[in-house]
Amino acid sequence: KEERQVKMYDQYQELKQDRGLDHLHVPDTFLMHVPGRPQKLCDSNYVIVQKKDELLNREDVLTRLPLLTKQQIYEMVLLIFYCALWNMRTNLQIGTGGTIIVNDLEQPNVTSPEGFYLQEVRRKKSLPFFGKARFKRNVEAGIRELYELFDPVGIQARWIKECSSIIAGIYNKKLKTKISLIFPEEKKY
Repeated sequence: KEERQVKMYDQYQELKQDRGLDHLHVPDTFLMHVPGRPQKLCDSNYVIVQKKDELLNREDVLTRLPLLTKQQIYEMVLLIFYCALWNMRTNLQIGTGGTIIVNDLEQPNVTSPEGFYLQEVRRKKSLPFFGKARFKRNVEAGIRELYELFDPVGIQARWIKECSSIIAGIYNKKLKTKISLIFPEEKKY
């Protein structure tokens, strides 16, 4: 479990360096070895430690979500795609200074860690290659959860749809089709 979370933090750092995320922050994440335990990386030998940020309460977060900009939405969607984040409902926070904070990059326990270590991460500002079905399902779940935080007819929901479609279409047409199924059909009048 810890190995996956730290790997996702490393991927976030890589994305931040490559893309310059200006509106999104993931607290510093470290592994702390449990004294007296073996050095092997596993749940019983290490604990995850994250720097504590000052966060708004949940009600304030929910009132601020409709005020997010297109760039902020884009960065959240990009992080979901890049790190295959799936639990946006509870892990998306807003700091007291207005920064969007994603406080947990842990993958679900059913996610195989080799799916992340075998990702072909191409430089030149591209995204990981989606070769693993679970990775795709995590992305789909993350996009769905992010979308559900917003009014479905609001501008932010439209931006999530637009950014998801663009990012998915860059490197995987099948995923673009699957992502499009997350969103309800817009009615034509």
